[in-house]
Formats: sequence, C-alpha cells, structure tokens
Amino acid sequence: MAASGGADAPPLAVAGLSKRFGAVVALRDVSFEVGHGEVVALLGKNGSGKSTLIKILAGYHEADAGEVWLEGVDLGRSVGPAQVREHGLGFVHQDLALFGGLSVAENMLAASRVLPTGSDRYRVQRRAEATLVADLLHRYGVGTIDPQAKVANLTAGERALIAIVRAAEAVSDRRYGGVLVLDEPTAFLGRRETARLFELLAQLAASGKSVVLVTHNVREVREVADRVVILRDGAVVADEPLGSLSDDEVVSHIVGGVNEPAARAAARRATATARQARAEVVLEAARLTGPGVADVSLELRSGEVLGVAGLVGSGADVLPRALFGACDGFRGTVTIGGESCPARSLTPRRAIDAGVALVPGDRLGEGLAAGLTLAENLSLPVLATFFDKLRLRLRKLARRAENLCTEFEVKTEDAGALVSQLSGGNQQKVLVAKWMAEHPAVLLLDEPTQGVDVGARESLYELIGRGIAGGAAVLWHSSDMEELAATCDRVLVMSGGSVVAELGGEDVNEVALQRALTGARSGGDRGAEE
Repeated sequence: MAASGGADAPPLAVAGLSKRFGAVVALRDVSFEVGHGEVVALLGKNGSGKSTLIKILAGYHEADAGEVWLEGVDLGRSVGPAQVREHGLGFVHQDLALFGGLSVAENMLAASRVLPTGSDRYRVQRRAEATLVADLLHRYGVGTIDPQAKVANLTAGERALIAIVRAAEAVSDRRYGGVLVLDEPTAFLGRRETARLFELLAQLAASGKSVVLVTHNVREVREVADRVVILRDGAVVADEPLGSLSDDEVVSHIVGGVNEPAARAAARRATATARQARAEVVLEAARLTGPGVADVSLELRSGEVLGVAGLVGSGADVLPRALFGACDGFRGTVTIGGESCPARSLTPRRAIDAGVALVPGDRLGEGLAAGLTLAENLSLPVLATFFDKLRLRLRKLARRAENLCTEFEVKTEDAGALVSQLSGGNQQKVLVAKWMAEHPAVLLLDEPTQGVDVGARESLYELIGRGIAGGAAVLWHSSDMEELAATCDRVLVMSGGSVVAELGGEDVNEVALQRALTGARSGGDRGAEE
C-alpha cells in the first residue's frame, strides 16, 4: 500500500480493525480491501459486526486497534465524519437522511459545496438550482426525477436513488473515483426499483467509483457484486469472488455451518406436532392487508409458537401490531377465540378484552410508561380493579407488584422505583410480566429479547415458556434466526409484505431460515445464469 496514495493504492483498505464494547467484542482483527470500480457485498447476520464496522468507517466510533486507508492515506483512528468525506468516502444509510419537506434540488445541494452561478448568501436561485440538479440527475441516468418535486412525494425507490446520487456526487472530485458505502439500500424497494438502483450502481462502478454494499439478500448480491466479504462474530470468515461460492456456501459462512436447534426446542417439537394438530385455533387472520403487509393469512393454535422472520421492510415487524389492532388502514378479517371482526374494526382494547397481549419492540417508547413506577407499570392492565370508589389502594397494588417481581425474577429492591431506572433486561421482564400475569390466550412478541444480556435472555425464554406450557399461543417476531430456531414450532418468512415461505419440523433450523430469508438457492448452484 503506497502511503502517498496513487492509482496503485486501493480506494479502501481496512487492516486489523478491532473494537470492544465492555465485555462484548464487536470486531476482531478485520481486514479487507476494495478495488477500483469494484462492488463488494458485506454480509453477516445480526450481531456479526457490520454496523460497528460501518460506524468506524463513518467516523462515529473509534477503533481500539487497526487502520483505515483511503487511496493509500492512513486516516488514523480518530477521524471524524467530515474528514472521512473529504477523503472520498460517502455513505447512504437506511434512513437515507433526506428532508421530506424540501425539494430534490434542495436536498441535493444541502450537503454540497456546489451552488448555481450567481448565488449569494442572501438569495436562493431556485431556477438555477433546478437546472444544475437536473443536469446532475441526467448525468447519473435518473433524469426522469423532477428536481423541484418534494422528496416526501417521491417513491421509496426514487428517494434511494437521490440519496445515492447525492453521496456519489459528494465524492466525485476524488482523483480515483471515491468509495460509496450503502447500508441495505433495497430494504424498502420493490423488484423494479431495485433493478433500477442496481443499474445506477453498475454505472457508478463503470465510472471508477467503488461500492461497499451491505445487504442480507444473496440473490440481490449476485446481480450486482463482484466479491463478497462475510463477517461472523466480529471476524472476517470469507473474502472471495462471488462466483467461487455457491449460495449454500455463502449461508454456511454466515451462520457458521449447520446449527441445530437447542435440545429443549428439538425435544419439544418432536412431540408438539400431533398435540398441536388437535389444539384449538385461538387466532386466525384472513387476507390481512395494510401498510407494510399484503394478503397475509395464518392460524395460531393453543400452545403453539409461530415465528415470523423477515428483513427490514418485509412487514414482519408490522404483523404483531396489526394483529393487536395497533395499526390503521388494514383490511381483511381477524378471528380471536372464534369471534371474527374486520381488521379495520380491531382495536387494542378489543384485542385485550379477547385475551390478546402485545410485547412491542420499543419497550420504553410503547410498552412501559417510563415516568411511572415498577408497581404502577405492572398494574396498568388491571389498574381499575385497585380503586375503592375514588381511592387507589396503593398497599394492595404494591403487594401485588412485589409478588410479581418474585415470580418473574425482576431484580429490584423497591417496587416503587421508576421503571426507567431498571436495567434493560429487568425492564423487559416487567413488560412480559405485566401481560403474562393476566394469562393471555395469545401473546404477540416483537423482538422480546432485543437489547438484553445473555442471563436476562435465558430468564425471558423460561418465563415465556411457562405461558406456553399453560396453553398460551405465541406469535414471535425476531431478527435473530438462532432464536427463532430455538423457540418456534413453525416459522413464517416474509418478504415484500407477504409470506413467501413456511418452515416446520426439522426445517426450523438456522441454515434453512437464513436460506429462506436471503433467497439463497439450495444445492450447488452458484447463480442462475453462470
């Protein structure tokens, strides 16, 4: 690597990057390079270290060890976001960082040093801006987008294209092209919009720019990437030309080979099929359709754990909320305990009255009242029963909370403490206990172990398991395939708002789930047309 930079130096080189957060090792000696005009796919399951790596490249985190080189120049460990951009590294994050209330031209120029001729600090030359941005969009092959259109009125695909063009132009003055890092740019796009985006990436690569594409979708990777770098447990486990790996080999690198479900889950599934076939259907959805979900039908039986898996934008995270009546604009029918109602008429109050409970993914934002005590949060579903005329029976409420803390293993010395003062794991136990104390017939779980430590996770598995043993039916959404493999009897895999696969029995394992999730082909296939 030439320290002075030059055409022979790779646009991006990462050497020995390591990062630790307390006892958690996020990155372990990560090294790879990106060549001129090369598209490199960065793959890995959740928790593999992808996000930490991107944040180090963006200047958000400082590495504990290692180096980042751009065109042969060592950036050092404490480089900030502004310096990263100056050295030719541009980012397109999942949220795109666009202002919906501003026009395309205003968004394009907001982060640019380029202004129309005749502009000054006191006057905006809107016509000149529109002309400048129109020329820019034509140059990148997306000239059909109106520079004066409000970004909020564009399609998801058009917004992604604008964000990519903006990032590409921000590094366009680099002598050797610059590097773009794209984090899940197709997460919310349809097939046609994805194809259009890939055409733009191919054009950028042909012009000399390099691309690092973070994604989960193996089929998409084959359409656009030259090479794949795979992270697992914070380390690089594969750095290969994409054509040299089959889809099965890619998935195997991602998950670490065939990881069978935990013994407890395998034993439970071995006896569950016959029992559940005779069990009562307690929740049924027919042609459920609304924002993020399209024509989903499912049945959930007493004592069954039905998993829901899907990438960002698949609709998997929407489904628990929709079945709880917490989403507007839905069509179809939801049947709870044999009683049917139109999805548009389902409300959280009606769902609760029918024995349905929701543990949302945002525990402090939606699941708990941060300004209330632990005891008050535990009693929210039944608070009305603690009133004696107009007086709240605080001592009875406190005794109940203390008993629940013991039963559900919530570690606290004072049930009167604010719930916001508890650890994340104990907050989650409070949230689960709040509903399970009422013995719901259906428990809807959205990322129930997200952001908790290993010990708390095991406790939550045990607590939820008690409810299942008591006959509760569970719908479990998680982005952790290992978790779904260890806890679920069946798993629905969603993409584009619809169920694209259903796995049961021996097929509920991490490899099969990852293959269904990423669209990977089984067998020795290295790509459809190779």
